[in-house]
Amino acid sequence: MTGPDGSQIGRAAERSGSTGGSVSLDPEGQASARIRAVDVENYPSDVCDPMEVAGFRVYPPNDYDSLYVANSATACANVNSDAHQLDVTTIVPGVQE
Repeated sequence: MTGPDGSQIGRAAERSGSTGGSVSLDPEGQASARIRAVDVENYPSDVCDPMEVAGFRVYPPNDYDSLYVANSATACANVNSDAHQLDVTTIVPGVQE
């Protein structure tokens, strides 16, 4: 999750599920991955250090440049905490519903 200036807030998402292979797309094709977030307000504030965030910084597979997705939420800013807040699944062809 990111602050208004794009800086990372808290720990990066953990990977969930099996590792997938390459996904080839036709022009105008789509691929997707699910991002799951927990309600971090369920964690004690001294464990989580809750902070308002502006969105997600997403790194496509095998890429060093990120994309920004606006999504106002509350995140755990404490990177040393065991508070699990985000996970992301393997990318697959198409759009998951």
